Amino acid sequence: MIHRERVGELYMVGAATLWGLLPVISKQAYEHIPILVCAALSASVTAIFFACLLTLRKEWHDLLCKEALTSSVISGVGIGVVFYGLVFWGQSMVPASTTSVLLLLEVFFSMLLLRIIAHERLTRRQMFGAAIMVTGAVIVLAPDSANFLGFGELVLLLAAAVPPIANLHMQRARQYVGVSSILFLRSCISLVMLCMLALWTEPLPTPSGLWAAAPWVLINGILILGVSKVFWVEAIRFIPISKAAAMNSLAPLVHRPVN
Repeated sequence: MIHRERVGELYMVGAATLWGLLPVISKQAYEHIPILVCAALSASVTAIFFACLLTLRKEWHDLLCKEALTSSVISGVGIGVVFYGLVFWGQSMVPASTTSVLLLLEVFFSMLLLRIIAHERLTRRQMFGAAIMVTGAVIVLAPDSANFLGFGELVLLLAAAVPPIANLHMQRARQYVGVSSILFLRSCISLVMLCMLALWTEPLPTPSGLWAAAPWVLINGILILGVSKVFWVEAIRFIPISKAAAMNSLAPLVHRPVN
């Protein structure tokens, strides 16, 4: 049991470290192409990455697994449509630091909702550790954030309540199929959502801009949206989702030394 928990923690350290680099890598791409275009292109790279894994592992049949399909789709829509949509909407109305702080409430919603829905329990030691991690992240990020809740903040609070449910369904799907099929479906759903948003709200990038942003988009799509999410899905096989969310709250701190 202890060994399984350590494996989950190691996966989560890898996931949080890679995910924390997202703002650094994305910022390089944003200098050449619009934000949503970057997100859509990154999602397309991620979908291709997982399609290659499905081919190499001969796991395309996993997409037809009835036991996992419903949970995979719910997870994909929850993250790829509802969560991303609310975050992009909310962060357009508030400072970036406020967005980071409010999204840390995913830990609170994970503990609350998953305790009710999935009867997930944490030991007192785990709850104390989660509180320390989140508090530390808030102390670092909060000085630049807003001191009141407006409409944008409420949208982000609603967004923070979505991942626990989506992650629960992802965890259930993983019991039946490999991680590649789950994340391939999610990437495809995210790609459709992000392409629609990009075409609706942003201008098309120039060919020179696309070439300049290409290395950063590839890193984003393969390492950050690909490998880091593989680590995340594998982590929640071994540790509670609430604990994984608490460990992931340290991700925003990774890019601060880099900046």
